Amino acid sequence: MKNLVVRILVLAAIGLILSFTVFGQTQCERNYRSCVRTCNTTRDQTQARNELQRSQITLQLGRDLIQCNVQNVGNPAGRDQCRNEKQAAADAAFARLDASDLQAERDRIACITECRRQLRECQFPPPEPSTGARFTIDCLDGGAPCRGPVSEFCTRAAGFCDDCWRSMCGGGEWIIDSEVPLRSVTLVAVSTASRSERVLALASVRGKSARFTVPGNIRLRQGEQLYFQFRSMTKPNRPVTMTLRRAGH
Repeated sequence: MKNLVVRILVLAAIGLILSFTVFGQTQCERNYRSCVRTCNTTRDQTQARNELQRSQITLQLGRDLIQCNVQNVGNPAGRDQCRNEKQAAADAAFARLDASDLQAERDRIACITECRRQLRECQFPPPEPSTGARFTIDCLDGGAPCRGPVSEFCTRAAGFCDDCWRSMCGGGEWIIDSEVPLRSVTLVAVSTASRSERVLALASVRGKSARFTVPGNIRLRQGEQLYFQFRSMTKPNRPVTMTLRRAGH
């Protein structure tokens, strides 16, 4: 009776330890272990099927060799040719199964590599992109035009996208909110050498807000930079603070 109680206590302790281990795992780790199990199971199933086929090929080869003997009684040359052909066919089938085993192992390794990538992505997800940023645009005397580099917005919206300053994150619909009433807002590509500009997008303006669609195929020419440019209903003669965000954010 005492031994039975001891065994029950030991089993309970082991179960408690295992439960702590399971609960101590993060969802990322559980997903990873499940992913690896799937990789291993897929490999094992393929190799098990191949092993079954090897057994079947071996049995059939034995029957075929006996048949070669029976069909070529008194004809040693014919018997040997028949046996060689059957053996060669079996060897080719074995080689295909060996190649399948090897490929299954390679697929398993690639699968586990993907599991590890997913684990890293789960444990260290990329930062959520900024949905907007405040920045200032300098205004010349007289208030027009006021121009500010897109790169300043991109710096303030750190993590928004790697291609922010060059393509406005692949284009799309954007909204600018200004502290002064707006007359027009454009996205321009300005040459640093000649100061000539190309208008890439023209916004629709309503009061202090402007909405414009940036093309998704912006290609800056050598020496060009992107700028926001606007004209206001007033003459601010000072830096103007604006907020830029994607439509819907």
